[in-house]
Amino acid sequence: MSRVVVVGAGVAGLLSALELSDRGWQVSLLDAGPARPSASWAGGGILSPLFPWRYPSSLLPLTGNVRRDYATWQQRIIQAGGRDPELLGGGMVVLVDGAEQRQASDWAASNNIALQADAAASWFPWLEQSAICLPDVARIRNPRLLKGLAMLVQKSSIRWLQGHVEAVASSPSGVRLEASCGVLEADHALITAGAWSHKLLPELVSLTYPVKGQMLLYQAPQAFPEKVLLTEQGYLIPRSGGLLLAGSTVEPDQWDGRPTERACKQLAETVAQLWPVLQKEQPLAQWSGIRPGCKRPVPIIGQVPDSHDRLWVNTGHFRNGLVCGPASARLVAELISGETPFCNPAPYSVSSSSSSPP
Repeated sequence: MSRVVVVGAGVAGLLSALELSDRGWQVSLLDAGPARPSASWAGGGILSPLFPWRYPSSLLPLTGNVRRDYATWQQRIIQAGGRDPELLGGGMVVLVDGAEQRQASDWAASNNIALQADAAASWFPWLEQSAICLPDVARIRNPRLLKGLAMLVQKSSIRWLQGHVEAVASSPSGVRLEASCGVLEADHALITAGAWSHKLLPELVSLTYPVKGQMLLYQAPQAFPEKVLLTEQGYLIPRSGGLLLAGSTVEPDQWDGRPTERACKQLAETVAQLWPVLQKEQPLAQWSGIRPGCKRPVPIIGQVPDSHDRLWVNTGHFRNGLVCGPASARLVAELISGETPFCNPAPYSVSSSSSSPP
């Protein structure tokens, strides 16, 4: 049985490990824990790229079936005795000007995606701008999702290890990883360490960078529409129990993961503009995460050049880690296993030409 070490236990690592295990691999999952925390739990759980029409068409294969894919994972989690990760529909309303409303409508028509263009007041009566609604966009409670996927890993044959990698080397015969928990040897290694991936792979230094994001949580004083509200300034995401998430800051090249008062003030001002009802409300919580920013608009998935076909990577998702998670994991597992990939992997390769993200 071939052995593979998956480095990183965020959504990319957990799903990749499970996909490889499902294919018969002997999998070890290396979790760095608080030393290099995953950003997956810290986001809002919107299962769509933000302003999806601004991305190249090559992102669509990784996002187009995300609701269906997470429904499958939701079922597996519940059947294994885990807590429901709350995969909810409702759609996403995006405030846009007239020109972008037309751009979004053209994109949706070209890709057979449901879209409604109207005044924002059709969905949020207190808003006056023009808007579009993507009615099929879902959302998921990502901390519960991460716990559920971790439970699936722990109930499987996957070996869960605690520690962080300090060096990795490949040869024609396999890979060797020097980690804080000891030396690991395997046939292959998959790096899914998020923002920390480029510390292990020099090939990523020119492509990825850390991006800190901060969020607030509110208890809504009255019912909020069961839709995500997205604007250029930020977004509001309803959750069960009257909870409402507000996000998110975008702070490039920040490794300090601690929440700041400045971000709290910035987000609170945005919240008051998006829903004046919250003007005098205090947030219940604030948190932050460090995302794997990428200098091109699609993630990095595939073989690391000059690694003797032994080193692989699945990172650089920036704000799309959750929405691309299931398809990215399936794709990299297919590539490592020598299967025919479900989509063309060329746009995501490490050596693919880079361009500025949207």
